[in-house]
Amino acid sequence: MPAGAVWTAPEETALVDFLGDNKAEAGDGGNFKSTTFQRAVSHIAPLHERGSIKTVKSTRSKWIAFKKIYRIIRAIQLVSGWVWDDDTGASITADSASSWDDYVKKHPEAKPFRNKGWRHFNKVALIMPSTAAGANVFHPTAGPSTPDDDSDRAVSPEPTPPPASSDSSDPPDHGDSDEDEVCNYLPFKTLI
Repeated sequence: MPAGAVWTAPEETALVDFLGDNKAEAGDGGNFKSTTFQRAVSHIAPLHERGSIKTVKSTRSKWIAFKKIYRIIRAIQLVSGWVWDDDTGASITADSASSWDDYVKKHPEAKPFRNKGWRHFNKVALIMPSTAAGANVFHPTAGPSTPDDDSDRAVSPEPTPPPASSDSSDPPDHGDSDEDEVCNYLPFKTLI
C-alpha cells in the first residue's frame, strides 16, 4: 500500500498562497474547481520532499481540512472572554481554563488551539467568503419576512396630529410654515 500524501510546511504555505492568488476562481463557500487544484499540484510539485506525490484529490482534501480549521478558529474567536492570537491560539489562562474545558467537551476539534495558533489563518481568511448571519440578512430566495412579535405595530401607519394644548406657554401658531408640522408628524417608517 503506497504511503499517503505528507504535507510539509513549505508545501502548505505554497498551496495557501496559490489559492489566495487565484481566489477569483473560488465559488460559493470558497470551493475551487478541479482545474484550479490541478494547477496547484503543478505549483507545489517542486517542493515535494516525502510521501506520495500530491494529486488533485489530496490537494482538494488539504484545502477542505484548511477550511475546517478556519471555521473552528472562527468559532473560538467569537467566544466572549477569549482572545485569539496567531501564535498562542485561544490564549487560555488559569482564569479561563474552566470555560475552555467546557467548550472543548462540546467542540473537541478545538482542543489543539488552546494555546497554539495556526500560521495559515490570516491567508485562509482572505480566501474564504465572508458570510453574514442573523435574522436581518438578505437571502434572495427567501420570501418576505414576517415579524415574530408586534413591535412594529407601535409605529402608527398614519400621521397623528398632536393633542390640543391649553398651555398658554406654547408659542403662537402663525400658520406660516407647514414644513415643521409635516416633519414632526411623519410616521417613523416613512423616514426609513
